[in-house]
Amino acid sequence: MTKLFHFALAALVALALCNVSLAQKKKPAAPSAEGTVKSVDAQASTITLAGKKTKKSDEPEQTIGVKDAKVTIDGREGKLADVKAGAVARLTLSDDRKTATAVAVSGGTIAGTVKSVDAQGGKITLAGKKSKKVTEPDQTIAVAKDAKVTVDGEAKALADVKEGVTATLAVTVDRKTALAVTVGGKKKKTK
Repeated sequence: MTKLFHFALAALVALALCNVSLAQKKKPAAPSAEGTVKSVDAQASTITLAGKKTKKSDEPEQTIGVKDAKVTIDGREGKLADVKAGAVARLTLSDDRKTATAVAVSGGTIAGTVKSVDAQGGKITLAGKKSKKVTEPDQTIAVAKDAKVTVDGEAKALADVKEGVTATLAVTVDRKTALAVTVGGKKKKTK
């Protein structure tokens, strides 16, 4: 009985040590800030994110130091001076939340109804939005050759995107090229 007790105790200690080891390896997520770039001052090494208005509160604009931050634009290494107003930025912040250690910039997304697809030419056209006051023009956007195209959760080719469906395009900062095209949601599970 004593052997069984010692064995069980050793197993519990080993399990507890494993859990402590795993808990130590998990780091809390670094603080971050995300939003639309209002302005960039490359000389002062700062970036200003526009304020956000939500139903719950109004967030003020934020100016954050980015002196030694790693800057990526559309997934490639870039310079702060190349970041333009209107781009979407995600900043990884230092623990004091006063400076950024990394700045990732993208063009965000564009969503709309697919009017046409030119698979050979690598282009997709989204229908312009119409309202009582304004009619926006159609938008034709180039699709990168290595763009990820997903239809209902499955990897597909651009030619598989059909007219009339709603698509969301992840675009470059200049908003002229799609890096990803998504139609529908996740693949539906069948019983």
